[in-house]
Amino acid sequence: MPYALVADLVLRRCLLEGKTNVTGLANALALTAGLVDKIVQELREKKEIEVLGMVGRDYTLALTGLGQQHANDRLAQSRYAGACPVSLDQYREVVARQRLLPRRVDSVDEQLSVQPTGVEHLQHADGILGRRLLLLAEQDENLGVEVVE
Repeated sequence: MPYALVADLVLRRCLLEGKTNVTGLANALALTAGLVDKIVQELREKKEIEVLGMVGRDYTLALTGLGQQHANDRLAQSRYAGACPVSLDQYREVVARQRLLPRRVDSVDEQLSVQPTGVEHLQHADGILGRRLLLLAEQDENLGVEVVE
């Protein structure tokens, strides 16, 4: 995703939230806090964002008049202000690298007494997990999967 488009997303998100912070922006846009902080610093230099204060180590932010104007201009072009999109090629590359290893599911099955039908379902779910610790839990008769690094 081009850097300028990510900066536009930050502006649009700030406009929608009113008062916000770096951590909230990072979570809403599915970006690292470091990247969002870098963009916020550049937008501060351009006088588009102002810092209202700090809570802990996190800046409380708001758009300036100039920032609101730019954000409204960007919002007129696109109203999207959610998670930062990735290209289809990047998505395919990540999914292709991920594989579910049946032996790991079997070991979890023995430890947590997961229903065999759930494990069988997971074994056929191509591309949802890579080489990470797998935690399974049953929720409302559905098998929930959480990936923990």
